[in-house]
Amino acid sequence: MPNPRTLFVLLMIGAPVLGCSPPPTGVIAPYPQTEASTVTHGALLGPSVSFPNLGYRTDELGKPLSILKSADATGARRGHSNVAVVRGHLLVPFAQDSGQPGGGLSFYDLSDPRRPVLTKSIDHPALREAHGFGFSTSYGSIHAAFQATDGIQIWDLGDVTNPTLRTHLALPGIEASDYAAGAWWVYWQAPFIYLGGSGNGLYVIDATDLDNPRLETVVPTSRTGGFRVGPVYAFGNLLVASSADVPGYAAFDISDPRRPELSALLANGPAIYSILLNGGRIYGAGIDGRLYVHDVSNPREIKLVGVTARGPDKGGYLSFQDGFVHGGFSAAYAKFDLRTEPWRQVLRGSSSIPGRDEDFGMVLGNLIFAGNDHGEGTALLPHQESPDTTPPAVNGINPTDGAVEQKPTTRVGISFTDQIDIESVNADSIWVRPVGGMPIAGKLATQTNLASFAPDAPLLPNTTYEIVLPAGGVRDLVGNPLASEVRARFSTGPFLSGEGLRCAIAPTTPVEVRQEAHLTVQLSQSDGVELTVDFGDGEIGKRPPAAGRISHRYRRAGHHTVLVTATRGTETTSCARVQTVHARLTERAPASASTIVFDAARKLTWVVNPDSDSVTAIDAVALTRKFEVPVGRNPRTLAVAPDGSIWVTNQHDS
Repeated sequence: MPNPRTLFVLLMIGAPVLGCSPPPTGVIAPYPQTEASTVTHGALLGPSVSFPNLGYRTDELGKPLSILKSADATGARRGHSNVAVVRGHLLVPFAQDSGQPGGGLSFYDLSDPRRPVLTKSIDHPALREAHGFGFSTSYGSIHAAFQATDGIQIWDLGDVTNPTLRTHLALPGIEASDYAAGAWWVYWQAPFIYLGGSGNGLYVIDATDLDNPRLETVVPTSRTGGFRVGPVYAFGNLLVASSADVPGYAAFDISDPRRPELSALLANGPAIYSILLNGGRIYGAGIDGRLYVHDVSNPREIKLVGVTARGPDKGGYLSFQDGFVHGGFSAAYAKFDLRTEPWRQVLRGSSSIPGRDEDFGMVLGNLIFAGNDHGEGTALLPHQESPDTTPPAVNGINPTDGAVEQKPTTRVGISFTDQIDIESVNADSIWVRPVGGMPIAGKLATQTNLASFAPDAPLLPNTTYEIVLPAGGVRDLVGNPLASEVRARFSTGPFLSGEGLRCAIAPTTPVEVRQEAHLTVQLSQSDGVELTVDFGDGEIGKRPPAAGRISHRYRRAGHHTVLVTATRGTETTSCARVQTVHARLTERAPASASTIVFDAARKLTWVVNPDSDSVTAIDAVALTRKFEVPVGRNPRTLAVAPDGSIWVTNQHDS
């Protein structure tokens, strides 16, 4: 079904993130390529081939069909990492291990997986090991965002015989390193690029103008959960990040893409090496060789679902297909069946090359790229006998179907059960529109099993939007199309259009005892409706819907749940909202919180001890410990109240 919309680019300009580091100035740096490039941006000039989808014998499963090797211009061997398929060719980035300079890009024709044909290879000194990278087709060509030793690079890959560096953006704090200060992972949710910057934190880059990308902000690790940031995935209004090699998961609300807000944290979870986000779940490759599965469908909670038995060795990087998780486990590749319990490992394979570090298990139809980042070569091996004929299916959408009160800056994320063909994510296969209206203009991007749509202009207020994926549009890597149409709706207002009687109470403002609290009741329909209001303090009253704004005086402080019941004939609905009522404010201003505070009245210094769940009081004169008090789990900050009491916040308790 053709899409009549016309795409256009709107330059987005925004303020720095509140409470985060001010946006440092990124530097767009020219870097020489080893080969001259003359391709015009936006042209799809290179050849496209069909990605293989052959059958294999049972005794070939997990065994190398071929070995791919890479070297730079000097002849030095280079390792492999994550891969993708561009115009039917296998894109194989190569680089040194541990984030050091000296990498490049190779493209292979795999029409015969037993005899790969190198189509093109190009070096670049700043390309580093490519853990995570993404694509967009919304800028007139196929563009990819990669990690660089000092920031990010955007390449035009429309002609696989002549890949062209379009932009190199150096970022403050990023160095040629891995865990300390390196560019660990890139996720492109066009037009924004999110970079896991290891010990530097989370970088937000506006790439609306590909020739002049702009660093919006750096969210330091102190505001991302306290751990260095490795893998990052942007899925609609949700961003998920993890550490690398140590514990740490975090979820962020990115409904305002420039201002990530921490919504959930799992600081004391498993020690994992990398994660994969798919279908509302985080799949983590543990350093103990197990797979850890967490549910993040509720963005305010990261909940453990289950754990597999040990894999071949320390976990590396994962991919997902049709209920199976594939991963590199250093000594070998492994395939896990997570469709039904008990979860189990069903295949192991390897190149068996001495000195290998097969960290990457990247699924490609019924093939696996068992990426070896040590440079000895990488095996291409089958994981399934029969050709891949299972079509991709949608297993998650953000915002979820039926979501309301979404921000005008909302983006749409779609999760699939298989790796998606980049070129199939286009204006004809995914669109967003007001219900009954025309598709709106926006940017599309894809990475692993995820696709995203970001509107070029803010969404309209109080409007219901429809997400539509027509059957036959999106395809997987071997050409299997989406089998049936998918639709979902969300609203920027309190209701979805076409619903019956619904009500909502607008967000409330805290008030002082005996002062008027004002409540605004919203109705999807108002004719003939009667409201009954339970104010949560024992008083119940009836109000006509025309009142809209309802006032009430509370006699005692507390968090009062206001319940409104709307009735029209035999139709009834209800809604609720908490109204906070507080005592008269103190004359002294509140104290700011800190991990250490000075109590001048008692001449004590108070310190939180997150590791022992306690607070210590130290004599500020004698510099000796007075006593230690147990508190809640994982205390974080302290404050001295106006009455002299000491307040402590506990991260894992109320």
